[in-house]
Amino acid sequence: MKELFGRRPSPALVIAIIALFVSLGGGAYAAIRLPRNSVGSAQIKRHAVTATKLAKNAVNSATIRDHTLLARDFKAGQLGTQQGTPGSVGPQGHDGPIGPSGPTGPRGATGATGETGPSGATNLTVRTASATVGAGGTGGTEAGCLNGGRALSGSAYFDDGTVAGDYIKSQPGTYPFGGGSFTVATDQSTDPTGWKWSYHNAGGTTRTVQMYMVCANP
Repeated sequence: MKELFGRRPSPALVIAIIALFVSLGGGAYAAIRLPRNSVGSAQIKRHAVTATKLAKNAVNSATIRDHTLLARDFKAGQLGTQQGTPGSVGPQGHDGPIGPSGPTGPRGATGATGETGPSGATNLTVRTASATVGAGGTGGTEAGCLNGGRALSGSAYFDDGTVAGDYIKSQPGTYPFGGGSFTVATDQSTDPTGWKWSYHNAGGTTRTVQMYMVCANP
């Protein structure tokens, strides 16, 4: 030892001795003097804490942020394996408001052509008749269609105008007649072939009644 300090140590040796004391004494000081709770996330190196350094049960529901786990984080078969008992069906809710009308749909395909209907009347004939009736008299006249024609309509009038009290269509009135049944009250006939008129002259002289009938010829 005397020989060690008998001469002045070299600068390199001094520096080496100082470094040795700092390295040994500094760690010991840190271990003894490190304040409690002084190490936080800022002092921990990234990825320095591994799974093997975590205490058992250190990670639980309270330490995991909500909605951060994914399905792949669970072992196969752990999710969806347990189901609760289905509850009873609740009451039916109220009808909701009617929604807005949807857009018009595309036009459908053209349907098949229907059967051809029977031909309509193409040959109409007007039949006429006339009758004279005395002052205050009443009469009746009828006429029929020719060659199996069908009566479509009829009318009549006094050729010198109307006098108060005249009538053409009154009971029994003017109406079709012919094959099938006929009811005066409802003015209907099945397959009529002619027309009937009734009239009353309210004037003071003999007068003429003109009558017309439209027939549809076969």
